[in-house]
Order: sequence, then structure tokens, then C-alpha cells
Amino acid sequence: RFLRTHDEDRKGGSGSLGRQFSRESSLRVSLGTQEITVEDVVLGAEDLFTPDFPADGSSRTDRRNTLSLTGSFNGLDVPMDPRSGHRARLSGDLTGSLLGADVDLYRATLDTLKIVPLYTDGRGRVHTLNLSLRGGVVRPYGDTDVVPFIDKFFLGGTSTFSGLRGFDFL
Repeated sequence: RFLRTHDEDRKGGSGSLGRQFSRESSLRVSLGTQEITVEDVVLGAEDLFTPDFPADGSSRTDRRNTLSLTGSFNGLDVPMDPRSGHRARLSGDLTGSLLGADVDLYRATLDTLKIVPLYTDGRGRVHTLNLSLRGGVVRPYGDTDVVPFIDKFFLGGTSTFSGLRGFDFL
């Protein structure tokens, strides 16, 4: 990714094992690894990254090895074109030196969707109101004192607000 403050390259992969408990609910355990290279940092933006980030404009590569547990519930009436129902996914991630990572972080995320049918038109098409909520928290632990810039949450993307910087609540 080419960002205003730096260039970022991410490479990695993951594997997972899951269990479907019913048509609606499942649980999945994943183990993933990611190598993140940050380079071409704009002068003055070095303090956004880890405290020991090189200020001479050179690049830095960090490794993230993460263990994740994800629980899902999908009560949508039709998976590809839902007309009613709800869906929720709760995920917890642990990244740390115990797993061979360069930082110690834990992260929890929640992603929900509620679809409310409004009316059916003359052609039999159901018009709906889609209510979506996404949120998360990431915190350092162990030898890591602050959450690195590249691990913070951001608003933005193809289906959300864009152009906003990373943020902290606490």
C-alpha cells in the first residue's frame, strides 16, 4: 500500500481449523504469519511507528505471528441475497513473542449485520434496510508498550468512511 506517510508491503498466509455446530453457528481457530515492510517514511512521520523506528529513511520489516479464535452466527434467510435475518462474528487475536512475533498485541473485533425487510414491490422484490456495526480494540501487552501505527484500526475502505487517520479511545 502506498500511503501519505509511508509505503507498506505485507506478505503472509494463514491456516485454520473449524467446526460447524449447526447451520447457523461455527467456531474456527487460525494460525497466521505476516511480514510487514515499511519504507519511504515521510520526514517527521517516524514517531507514528515503533519508538525504535530508524529515522534515517531506511526500511524496517516486522513479523506478526497470530493465533485467532473466531465464533460466527449466521441467521440470514438466504446467504447470497438475504431478505431478513442477522449475522455476527466475534474474533480474538493474540500476537506475541511466544509465537515468534516482533510485538505483543491482543485484538478483539465484532462484526454484525441486521437485515430488516421494509416492503415488497409489485414485481415481488423485497426492499430491505441493512444495519451494520463493526468495532474492535487492540492493546499491547508484555514487552510492547504502545500499539504500533501499522497495527491500529483505521476508518476507510471501499464500503466505509475514507480519508480518516488512525485513532485511540483510551
